[in-house]
Amino acid sequence: VKDLQGRKIIANPKEVQMVGLGSEDEILNKTDFDLYPSELAIQTNEEDQFVIQTGKAILNYEGSIIDQEGKIHSLLGSKVPLFDSTGKITGIVGVSHDITERKQAEEALQSAHKSLSDILNAALHTSIIATDSDGIITVFSKGSEKMLGYLADELIGKNTPACFHLGSEVIERGNELTQELGRSVTGFEVFVAKARIQEHEERTWTYIHKDGSRIQVNLIITAIR
Repeated sequence: VKDLQGRKIIANPKEVQMVGLGSEDEILNKTDFDLYPSELAIQTNEEDQFVIQTGKAILNYEGSIIDQEGKIHSLLGSKVPLFDSTGKITGIVGVSHDITERKQAEEALQSAHKSLSDILNAALHTSIIATDSDGIITVFSKGSEKMLGYLADELIGKNTPACFHLGSEVIERGNELTQELGRSVTGFEVFVAKARIQEHEERTWTYIHKDGSRIQVNLIITAIR
């Protein structure tokens, strides 16, 4: 909590720790210019003045700060005006949450996704296709584009693999599985019924290229559990 001059009138233990001081008393009546690098202090002062002059809150903004040990912390913060009983602005209240671990996890996930994407795109002579549980295509690799003539954007989120399978084969296989499993197997279930109950299914299928030509492929289907 700060007054209109930017002096701190309340500080919590986390901020005391962040600036490397021993107690709240060492922070009180100091401004950000006394406690933080000038670049950061200028930025926070501009935010404070916006809140004070407009009476509007700044919510859920992300920033970063370097602690006394040189570690970078990612923060999610909000600032709101502080009013007295007459409705006059007397200061601001700032709340920050340390989201460093969350940001690191997000960056690690993004890196993993990029690595997977790079691997998929490098496999130019292999078609790699993934779908959601309803059969809608979610991954269509560069190798798939090369093999079938479709761009990923044409199929992802819009179609199932049935759009490039030979229809008569799908019907025939559905009839076989219906007899074998003792239940009706149609549509997308034709491709995944066996993979759902065993590690994978490997089978020869006929793909239909975008130009109408036929391609014999050895298709391995694995369920993601």
